[in-house]
Amino acid sequence: MYLKRFEIPHETLDATFSAYSSLISAHDAANWESSMISANKAVAITRRRYDEEREPFERALVQSTNALQDFQAYLDWERSHSHSDPFAVRTLFERAVAVHCLVPALWEEYLFYLFDKFNVQNALWDTTERAVRNCPWSGDLWAVYTRVLEINNASREDVLVLLQRALSIGLIQIRVDDLVKTLTALCDYEQRRIDWDKDGGVTEEEKAGLRATFQEMFKTIKQSFPDGDPYYRLEKYYAEIETRLGDVEKARKVWEEVVRKHGLETEVWLRYIEFERRLGNLQRCEKLFQRAGQPQRTLDWPERLLETWEAFEHEHGTIKSLHLALTRVRRRAMEVQAMAMEVQPLPQVGKKKKQRKQTAEKFLEAKHKKRANQFAKRAAKNEEKRKRNPGSEELEGSPGAKKSKQERNNREGSQESIESLPDADQEQQQEQPPAAEKEAAAESSKLNLMGPPSFVPRRQPKKMPPPTQASSETAAESSLDVKAGSSAEAAVAPVADTTTSVPELSSSLPFDGRPMTRFYTGQRPHAKLATSRGGRGGRGRGGFARGAGR
Repeated sequence: MYLKRFEIPHETLDATFSAYSSLISAHDAANWESSMISANKAVAITRRRYDEEREPFERALVQSTNALQDFQAYLDWERSHSHSDPFAVRTLFERAVAVHCLVPALWEEYLFYLFDKFNVQNALWDTTERAVRNCPWSGDLWAVYTRVLEINNASREDVLVLLQRALSIGLIQIRVDDLVKTLTALCDYEQRRIDWDKDGGVTEEEKAGLRATFQEMFKTIKQSFPDGDPYYRLEKYYAEIETRLGDVEKARKVWEEVVRKHGLETEVWLRYIEFERRLGNLQRCEKLFQRAGQPQRTLDWPERLLETWEAFEHEHGTIKSLHLALTRVRRRAMEVQAMAMEVQPLPQVGKKKKQRKQTAEKFLEAKHKKRANQFAKRAAKNEEKRKRNPGSEELEGSPGAKKSKQERNNREGSQESIESLPDADQEQQQEQPPAAEKEAAAESSKLNLMGPPSFVPRRQPKKMPPPTQASSETAAESSLDVKAGSSAEAAVAPVADTTTSVPELSSSLPFDGRPMTRFYTGQRPHAKLATSRGGRGGRGRGGFARGAGR
C-alpha cells in the first residue's frame, strides 16, 4: 500500500515516507535497507514528476482558486501523456468534482472515464448516485444512471423506479432536451430487452409492451411540453421500431404526423424520403419530392431539397419525372435570385442609416463637449475675476453683464446728446410760451407712460417768426460761406448729436403721434440737427424726422 502511495504525487509525501520507514523498522528490521532503497527510488520518480510536470498545473490552480478551466487542462494532460496513471486521473477528478459539484458535464466526463478504465460495479454505482444527487436536472446523468443499472444487470423494476424518481423531482421537465434524453434511455432499455434474432421473432406480448412504452413516453412529453419535441427524436425512433416490428403502415403514419407538424422543415422531408427509399418504395419517394417541392410550400432550405430531388431523378427517374424536377429546380433558382435582388439592398440601407445616426451622435457629443469646455473656462475666468474684484456685480460672459453694459452705454450717449444741444434750442425752450410748455409736458408724460418708443413720431412744422434784419444778414453770410466751400468754418460749426431719446426732446419739439417710415434706434449720429428745418439735412416737411433715419 505504501509503495502504491509513493507513486501518487501528494503534499505529505515526506510524511508518508517517514511513516513507511518507521513501519519497516518495527516489523522488518532485517530488510530495512533494501526496502528503503526501493522506496527512495519510487519517491524520487514521483517528486521529479511533480516538480517538473505537475507543478505548473498546481500553481495555476492555486492562483485561480481552483478554476474549472485549469482543472480541465490538468485532466487533459493527465490522460494524454505516455505514463498516465488511472488512479492519479481519478484522484484529480475527485478533486475537481469536490469543488465544481454542480457542473453536469464534469460528472459525465468522470463517469465515462470510469466506464473506460475501471468498470467496477461499486465505483460506477456510487459515483453515478453522487452525480444525480448533485445535478438532478441533467437528463444526460439520468441516462447514464439507466445504463449503469443495465450494465449491472438490474431488474426492470429498478429501472422504472429510477425513472419515477427522476420525474418526481420535477427538474428534468424544465428543458425538453433533458426530458427526451431521460425517456430515450428508458426506451433503449426496453428495446434491448427484446431478443430480435431469436427463432420465431418477437412475440406479440413484447411488441405490445414496447409500443406501450413509447406511447407512455409521448404522453409524458406532451404533459410538460404541449408542442412536443422540436427535433422529433422519439418519433423517428418509434418509426424505426415499427419498421423492425414489421408494421410499415404504422411507421408511415408516424412520419405523416411528423411532416404535418414540421412541414416547413427540409430535414423532415428528406428523412421521410430516406425512410421510403430504404424500403425500396421509389414511387413514394418521387411523390414525396413533388409534395415537398410545391411552389406554395415555403421550406427553410429549399435548395437542398431540390438538389437531392435532381440527384434522385438522375438515378431512378423517368424522362418525364426528370424534366419535372429540372423545371422545378430552375424555377426555384429564379425565385431565389429574384428574392436576393430584392432583399439585398435592404441591409445596405439599414447600414447607411445606422452609420448616419452614429455620425450625428458623434457630432452632437463633440458639440456638447466643446460647449461644456467653454462654460468651464468661462466659469474659471469669472471665478478669478471675482477673487480679484470682490465688489464686482456682473461677470464676463453673463447675459446680465452684456445687458447692463448696453444700458449704461445708452444712458451715457443720451446724456452726452442732451448736453451737446445748441444754445439756440435752449434759448427757444426758454422763450417758449407757458401754454406750449404745458402742452409739451403733457405729451412727454404720455410717451413716458407708454415706455421707450421704437420710432420717432413726425413733428409739426413750427411757424417761424418773421426774421429780423440781424438774422437775415447772419443767414446771408452763412449761405455765402457754404457756397465758398469754407471747410474751416464747417469744421468749427457745431454739429448736434441726435442720440437723444424721444422723451428728452419732447419738451422742445412737439409731436403729433403719427408713425414715421424709418425707425429711430438712437445709435447712428444724424447730421445738422440744428439746421434741419431749412438746410440740406431735411427734406420738405418734417425734415428732422426724415433726415434722422438716414
